Amino acid sequence: MPGPGAIACVVIALLDLATPADAGEQSPNPELILSYDAYADIGDQGPVVLEYVAGEGRLLMVGVSHTLHFDSPTVGHIWRTFHEFKPTLTFFEGWSWPMGADQETVGRYREPAVVRFLSYANRVPVTSLEPEFADEIDHLRKQWSDEQIRLFYTLRFVAEGTGYGGQATSDAAVLEFLESGFPSTIGGPPGTIAELDTSYHRHFPPGTDWRKTQVAWFDPAAEGLFTNRMAAASGRYRDEYMLPRLVERVRKGDRVFVAVGHMHVHMLEPALTDALGPPISRSTNP
Repeated sequence: MPGPGAIACVVIALLDLATPADAGEQSPNPELILSYDAYADIGDQGPVVLEYVAGEGRLLMVGVSHTLHFDSPTVGHIWRTFHEFKPTLTFFEGWSWPMGADQETVGRYREPAVVRFLSYANRVPVTSLEPEFADEIDHLRKQWSDEQIRLFYTLRFVAEGTGYGGQATSDAAVLEFLESGFPSTIGGPPGTIAELDTSYHRHFPPGTDWRKTQVAWFDPAAEGLFTNRMAAASGRYRDEYMLPRLVERVRKGDRVFVAVGHMHVHMLEPALTDALGPPISRSTNP
């Protein structure tokens, strides 16, 4: 497994990501990002791959089903499309940096760990497509309390264990997340398992158990729970951050490879098509 110095040598090439786009080029329109109401109307579209060409640049958007299994179709598809596309720049979903091509790593960090591994192994510059976690939290603070925000991310962490085909998340893992999974800008509660119990029962019906949190509670296209509404606000904020970064790098002539949850790809497709032209290929459930 490469050490911190090795990671730095891959990332350093991306220090110009904030370079402004050419003044003569029109900025991508975030209003064309699909709404969650519209997505709910058409139903879950599943995994999808879009390829765009703009001048010398190309973009391959690989929309996947998240997984905790190295031997899954998701990882196999990422592996194959990465080598076929031969990117010069790679983006991954999330904030974590561990990388690997083994069950232990994917079982903890999901498929983005494989994207990072492939990029490092092939000396392709790689970085996160996400806004800073602290910035996303500040955005959510416009509507929700710090307690609700910490509860949201902690419960989502719990749900992802079983929801993506893994094992139930242990109390020890949840405590570790509560203690080290947040930026310093947001404190508890909940910060302990006891506080999590209290916060959970403050916002969810009596007789339910946070250890049985469902992935559906974080579906941004669904309604009913504050976690659904927060997921929608988070997802929209992230999509609006992703859009200009992708368009800018393609217009600069990069061959950009992106592997993200498939909902992001469907949501971004209208805005990407407006900015880059129709995709030259589109495949669903690849």
